Amino acid sequence: MKSRREFLRLIISTLACLGIGNKKVFASDERLNIQLMGSNQWWLRNIFCQFDNERLKQAIEDCAKEIDCTISYGDKGSIDIFAIGSFVKIVDRNIVGHDVWKEYIECIVDSAGGDTPCIIVDDIYNLPLPKCQYICQLNLKNPTNIQKIIKTIKQMRKIMDKNVPDIFAKHIMEAS
Repeated sequence: MKSRREFLRLIISTLACLGIGNKKVFASDERLNIQLMGSNQWWLRNIFCQFDNERLKQAIEDCAKEIDCTISYGDKGSIDIFAIGSFVKIVDRNIVGHDVWKEYIECIVDSAGGDTPCIIVDDIYNLPLPKCQYICQLNLKNPTNIQKIIKTIKQMRKIMDKNVPDIFAKHIMEAS
């Protein structure tokens, strides 16, 4: 291996291939026992979360039920932010881990993951931000920001529903 970055790409690719064969993202991870939708499009209804805030967690869970979505929670310091597909990511970089975050923003420049909206819910201002990704940073000390996050998730879900070609939308709705 030439670098940690290449190693992470290899691991993620391998895990994704294993997941497709077993109809799970990770065969040994019960949290992600997600049925494949059409052409592996389950991520169109998945919200990725990696933070530690109970009020936000409850609000997102209520929202997910309302808009018929799943939620995948990343473990502290894990590379889950790379590996778990979603239509939106909500992360606290203290929970993601500063080194994992730096690797993530380096890797998304070279991948399709750069188009996935990411809402950062921390008050760290000295870590780099991706240049090619839809991104915003909200401090959860402001009580109105949780509602902004929920509103954004709902808006993103509507956009996804409108922009999915009919042939794929049918598969997604059947698998829901």
